[in-house]
Amino acid sequence: MDVRSDRDQKEVHTSFPLVWKYKGEYYMCPPSGKRVELYKARSFPNNWKHVGNAIDVEYYSHDPTFIRYQNRWWLFTERDNRDVMIYHSRDLESEGWTPHKANPVVTDRLSAGRQGGRPICSGDRLFLYFQDSVENYGDRIRCYEVTDLSPSTYNDREMPTSPLLHEFGDGWAGDGMHTFDPWWLGPGKGWRCAVDGVREQHSVEDLFTIGIVDLPAHSSSAQPSTSTLPEGVE
Repeated sequence: MDVRSDRDQKEVHTSFPLVWKYKGEYYMCPPSGKRVELYKARSFPNNWKHVGNAIDVEYYSHDPTFIRYQNRWWLFTERDNRDVMIYHSRDLESEGWTPHKANPVVTDRLSAGRQGGRPICSGDRLFLYFQDSVENYGDRIRCYEVTDLSPSTYNDREMPTSPLLHEFGDGWAGDGMHTFDPWWLGPGKGWRCAVDGVREQHSVEDLFTIGIVDLPAHSSSAQPSTSTLPEGVE
């Protein structure tokens, strides 16, 4: 696929390009170093225009994630793979989002500091996915529920089923898994999740592979809240 934007090629990697739809428009946020840049599709999925910078900070902001929750946009990012940083805005396309008053809201948590996938809401419950990098970068994915979120307060707790993803076998995911991207398919259909696995090659660059997993919704509580998810994720 030939993907074009109105920005110059960057010196940083632009993997983990979070894509979502809101009010009929497609948006994308690829990692872009110390700035978190927002793009809107001119012609989805091939042509994008830069519409603003949510933040421009002194540290590298890897794998930023966005979600609309309680009538506000929230941006979750990290510092040094171990500190959780939050910014918020009423307007998705506004410049210079407001930093959370308690930033960093989590400190020195290498097991769950760097974002690892698309946040989701189930009912009124907000869930975040983090990379566990204690032993190696992107070893596994941990799931946390946000139990308190406001412009000045934050708290979360790890779910009992965490880690959600981890290395297994000696094949495509033998050395780690560090992305979890769930999509709601509809009532009775459950979730479809994009995941990845890594296999260390030693003599060449590590090999990352994409996998797709379907997960059932066992109860109505497992369904996302359509009032809190961006349009197109429902």
